[in-house]
Amino acid sequence: MFDPKRYILAGGTVVVALGIGFVMQQSPAPHSGGDASPAQTASLDTRPDMPPVAQSGVTTDFGAMGLSGVAHTSANPEPRKEAQAPLAETPAPTGETELAAATPDVKEGPVLSDAGPEAVPLADACEPTMTATAAPAAMVTLEISVCQPDARVTIHHNGMMLSYLTDAAGKAEILVPALSSEALYIASVENGVGAVARAQVADFADYERVVLQWRGEAGFQVHALEYGAEYGADGHVWRESPGNIARARDGQGGFLTMLGDPAITDGLRGEVYTFPVAAAEKGDVDLSAEAIVTEGNCTRDIEAQALQVGDSGELSVQDLVLTVPSCEVAGDILMLKNLLQDLKIARN
Repeated sequence: MFDPKRYILAGGTVVVALGIGFVMQQSPAPHSGGDASPAQTASLDTRPDMPPVAQSGVTTDFGAMGLSGVAHTSANPEPRKEAQAPLAETPAPTGETELAAATPDVKEGPVLSDAGPEAVPLADACEPTMTATAAPAAMVTLEISVCQPDARVTIHHNGMMLSYLTDAAGKAEILVPALSSEALYIASVENGVGAVARAQVADFADYERVVLQWRGEAGFQVHALEYGAEYGADGHVWRESPGNIARARDGQGGFLTMLGDPAITDGLRGEVYTFPVAAAEKGDVDLSAEAIVTEGNCTRDIEAQALQVGDSGELSVQDLVLTVPSCEVAGDILMLKNLLQDLKIARN
């Protein structure tokens, strides 16, 4: 379970898109039973000794998306030992006339890509295929066939990029969110070939969603507090309490989708929070991103990218580069405030 604790100020150095502070949260002795109390956060926005910040990425809808602080807390998860692979730009697959349409119009900032190991040749007589079928809650089912077992496939969609492996028959079936009503998906196979599929998502406007994506075991998480919920209580949606599509369709709350194949150590992964704005009651959803300090990411620079669709339908892209504290605090948590914009639900 999530164990919220009291925040105190501490020193630290981070470099994050559009400004960031650093707050450390100490770990009191474990306790059993009782209701979890809400975390108390302290903002460092006005401190004169704030370190310089670097700006990257673009925002096309929400305006200046400044990060107001980082909260450092203790959660004591199992340390991960995989080293982080750098994110590098890799071109989308060639051979399809529509491939360029799936690349988001982001002028600057790091771009997540899936530069995998040396390609495994696919069967000469087989061409990759993919179908896309609309599913409930503005989701899409992708069925992929590349005729090669354990082939590494990258899914591209409106700036979202995810890594998967095919099964023993060279196939994969994946349920992914749609980020547009006319959803175009590209499956890029590790040897450069690929396939394209489209889906009409009729209920896209009924949902709002935010995406946080990264490479490998970077330790990122998405948290949503619906209608004033506290950490660990009903209405706190995160990977250990993700909700489900049925809950969203009934207008009771949102759900979290965890994407990317964890079997790929340096693969592209992400979490997507979806909320039913058309069916839900009026209120607010507070969104935040967190990064767990592990033995695999401590003292390193880790990167992530946030994608969010605004009321106008435009996609906002926010890039993040974060210097993780030392390995001595492995298991602690960095809270990244305002990387994700809160949702304001107004019934018509």
